[in-house]
Amino acid sequence: MTKIPTLYDKLKPRVRAKLKENEGKYSSSVRQVIATLKSTYFVQDLTIGELRRLHLFSDTDYVNQTALSIIWGDEIFDDYEGNN
Repeated sequence: MTKIPTLYDKLKPRVRAKLKENEGKYSSSVRQVIATLKSTYFVQDLTIGELRRLHLFSDTDYVNQTALSIIWGDEIFDDYEGNN
């Protein structure tokens, strides 16, 4: 049976690295973000607050993004290529 990838599985490597880096300073907040991503499968299931925290703790800038790219996490998530 094929595993359905979580949003954590779909994170871009840069975003995952930044979350790990910021976990040292903001451990409980970043752990909460990671736990949410590991239990969620679709971007549409995240709240606006969860998306905001994800952008904040991954140091992803809003400046050059459209509203839709922010909502759908275009700068945060990659297409999932398999169970690596």
